[in-house]
Amino acid sequence: MAAVARKKKIKVGPEDHGHVMSLDDFDSADAREGYFYELNKGVIEVSGFPFPDHSRQVHDLKNQFEEFDKTNPGLIDHVGGGSDSKLLIGESQSERHPDVAVYLTECPIEGDAA
Repeated sequence: MAAVARKKKIKVGPEDHGHVMSLDDFDSADAREGYFYELNKGVIEVSGFPFPDHSRQVHDLKNQFEEFDKTNPGLIDHVGGGSDSKLLIGESQSERHPDVAVYLTECPIEGDAA
């Protein structure tokens, strides 16, 4: 009986900053915890987590969208954060996680086009 070839699971860590990778490989890779990873035009970018000032700005922005939603019900489906959404941009081999994502329609299901 012929053995089935398995694709080795790709792992990324801070040492991979600046390495080239395809969007498909990056999207399915396991990342070492404690760092933030994005793919920018086929190049892995690794950074630490933002400082508290950045977090406060994101919090304030989300609050503004929540206030808008209260006075304009039905326009916003929901507001998410960086861990709640990702953008797969195939033409530029990029994966991005916006700090704030405002969904006017229902969020795409895992595996659907973002």
